[in-house]
Parts: sequence; C-alpha cells; structure tokens
Amino acid sequence: MPHPIPPPGPQIRAKLDRLQLTAADVVAEEHARVARSGDMDSPVWVKLPFFALCWVLDVMYENKPIEVGQWGSSTDGKRKS
Repeated sequence: MPHPIPPPGPQIRAKLDRLQLTAADVVAEEHARVARSGDMDSPVWVKLPFFALCWVLDVMYENKPIEVGQWGSSTDGKRKS
C-alpha cells in the first residue's frame, strides 16, 4: 500500500497560494518554445481537438483561482474520515 502524501507545510502552502497562471504567460512560453526548438509535427486531427480543449478550459477558468486543495492525493478523504 502506498504511503499517503503529507499535506504541504506552511511555507509551501504560502507559495502555492501566491501562484498565478495567465493565458498570456502560457502563450508567451509556447511562442518561446517554438522559437527555440520548432513546432511539433502533430497531424491536424490531433491539434484541432487539443486546441479546442485548451480554448474551452481557458474560457471556463478565466480569472478564477487555482484550487490547489482539489489536487491532493486520493487518500486525503480517507485520512480525514
């Protein structure tokens, strides 16, 4: 049985609470990656659903905080019970 992941300490929690991710930063990083190493050679039938999913997630989560607590291990609920 795997060991449960302990909750983050106060210093890590404070850093996580300040974490911000913007679509503009992601796009800038992607442009820099393409400039460094070139674009991936994925076929259109792979790229279209991927970019559609990205767009939907961008619209759904625009200006909303990242809920770090939802990304904990599956054992969190079992330990609290």
